[in-house]
Amino acid sequence: MKNKLFPFLEQAIVSGGNFLTIMFCARFLRTVEQGHFLIAYSIYFGVLLFSIAAVYSALPIIYGKSKQDDNYLYSAFLLHVKLTGIVSILLLGSNSIAGFFIGSSFSYDIVILIVFFIILQQFSDFARRVSYVKAIGNNGALFYSSLTFIPRILLLYIFEPSSVFNVFVILNLASFFPVSILVFRMFNLKRKM
Repeated sequence: MKNKLFPFLEQAIVSGGNFLTIMFCARFLRTVEQGHFLIAYSIYFGVLLFSIAAVYSALPIIYGKSKQDDNYLYSAFLLHVKLTGIVSILLLGSNSIAGFFIGSSFSYDIVILIVFFIILQQFSDFARRVSYVKAIGNNGALFYSSLTFIPRILLLYIFEPSSVFNVFVILNLASFFPVSILVFRMFNLKRKM
């Protein structure tokens, strides 16, 4: 029974963490900054949906049938890295185009923070989803979600960021540690192959 509760608890942390992230930003940011944050966060969710369609939907099916499971997992990780890189470059380019045609865009320091957030958060999400597929214990996804969202919410609450720049600095800091663990595990996986 306990093992069956882990996925529900993990999803509560992720959904609750996203809800609290948006709520704290709505509370601490001025109206214009809130709009900028929501645009950037929506871009992240768009990238997440793309990743679900391109990488995650096939992961449980192919991984379970592959005779070389770790090779497939590492290949899925590399595909994920490439797709995230391409989307990040497109984001940088579209920001420049928006600035040219409509005279409104994010400053480049904020765009770079948003790109890093998308990359880090995509890797964190990859770690969660792989934990379910690979069954890294029954609580691997809970481990990654807790390492990502609990520090994020605490940091937002403690520092009460007043700008989009500060929000994304906090979000990047909160995502860095779990992503470091994932990258370390992927490189160890590659060495074992």
